[in-house]
Amino acid sequence: MTENKTHRYQAFDSLRSIAALVVLLAHAQTLLALNIPNLPWPLSGLLDSRAAVAFFFVLSGFVLHLSLSKTELSFASYVGFQVRRILRIYPLYYLSLLAVLAAIYLQDKNAFPLFHDRIKDVLAADHRNVYQWLQQLLLIGPGFDMYFLNPPAWTLVVEMRVAIFFPVISWIVSRLSIRKGAIFVCASVLAAFIGGKLMHSEFIELIPLFLMGAFFAQHRNVILNAKISPAKMWSLILLSFIFYTSRFSMRDFVSVCWYVLGFGSFSQTTLRDLLSIGWYACGLGSLGIMLLVVRNRMAAKFLLRPALVFLGALSYGIYVLHFPVFLWLSAYRAKFNLSGSAIIFFLLGLLLTIAISFLTYRFVEAPFIELGRKLSGKLGRKAKATYDHDLTLVAKE
Repeated sequence: MTENKTHRYQAFDSLRSIAALVVLLAHAQTLLALNIPNLPWPLSGLLDSRAAVAFFFVLSGFVLHLSLSKTELSFASYVGFQVRRILRIYPLYYLSLLAVLAAIYLQDKNAFPLFHDRIKDVLAADHRNVYQWLQQLLLIGPGFDMYFLNPPAWTLVVEMRVAIFFPVISWIVSRLSIRKGAIFVCASVLAAFIGGKLMHSEFIELIPLFLMGAFFAQHRNVILNAKISPAKMWSLILLSFIFYTSRFSMRDFVSVCWYVLGFGSFSQTTLRDLLSIGWYACGLGSLGIMLLVVRNRMAAKFLLRPALVFLGALSYGIYVLHFPVFLWLSAYRAKFNLSGSAIIFFLLGLLLTIAISFLTYRFVEAPFIELGRKLSGKLGRKAKATYDHDLTLVAKE
């Protein structure tokens, strides 16, 4: 792999930071009653926080598969992988829980009048519930309540549950040809969609997004070196863009086709169920965006700008810490009756989130990442943070 392509892979971190900022904007809109006008497609799709989360999952599958592809599946490599994931995810997450608790118990609960009803659930939750505390601390058990403390943590539940069996998935993907791998991913989408509906489990529906990323990682050289004409390449990019930005449109498209075929209209429950199709559309769109970055020099050059690279290193902190930051700010905003200053508090919250994320990356994330590498090394796994010897994304695993 050339040095040029190695650097382009690093641009994925910049994409992750942009996705984290999209989620931050969505929560700031709720916490601060930030007035954002209804944007037309495709801008509405680019600011869809669920699409950003789909990108997180696809990229996680990509990164995790690469980190596992250098070793054979064994008990030692499995334990080492779990140690790295735990030390990567939990320390900063626990810090975010403490920050939310502090906001709840150090502020007057009546000081949050601008909250959306669901956000009020965080304040109304029984924080003496021992069972729920176990779910919050473990992140892998059943019955996790996303509105107990830090709502963005629901994605960490998905990440940690998938981590339990991802080494096996990665091992399977690594032994399939590109054709068989594609069939395996498509079959997993169908199985997860049906199984998720039958078992009423969104977690099951999300597993194929990690598989998509693992498939891309396994066959990256074939995909990236394939000879594709400029016309076909840009058609593929356009199609990916449509998929990524059309989570709700996909649902509506299927419902219209169903009606035109004479099967009648869907119930509201069925329409909500069809949003699962939007997850997979966003996953395919995410793969197309990643393909654009590694094949297009201008796109990679833009994402490798110092400011975006800097934010890329802080992306996990931005994602997990922005909620407590805006929770505190919303309380102070209401306390001093500053109802007309939403944009000012948004900018202040954004700057505070980035500043705190920088400090926590330096003094919490980076030390625990290094500790995870050392411990996994002692368990028999070479703890080199590489894709092909020197790529930084795996270090952020």
